[in-house]
Amino acid sequence: MCRYPLMVVTLMAIASAGCAPVTTAASDIDCERNKLANMRELVVEGRVVEDSAMFERARDDMSLSTLVATLGPASRDIGSGLHIFVWEARDGSTLRASAGGLCDRVLKFERIRR
Repeated sequence: MCRYPLMVVTLMAIASAGCAPVTTAASDIDCERNKLANMRELVVEGRVVEDSAMFERARDDMSLSTLVATLGPASRDIGSGLHIFVWEARDGSTLRASAGGLCDRVLKFERIRR
């Protein structure tokens, strides 16, 4: 007699296991819009970072918007489909970071020292 309530509780636990909050495309779009609205410029063509030591502040676990907030606007966006932001330093060093969106974690992170 006592088995049915236990089975019901077990089934409810199994059914609700996948009901955690999930990031939706709508929230990703909201994040992108918010970042675009709150950041004056993401890319300034030809901008040069005075000291490449500033690149030390960048980490590969950041999003593109966090990198822009940390380093300032990128010098170029050479991506097509993906954003590939490039920061160029006066000494010829470059930092490249690519991601699908401004709020996404960087997929590829590359620093080239000159």
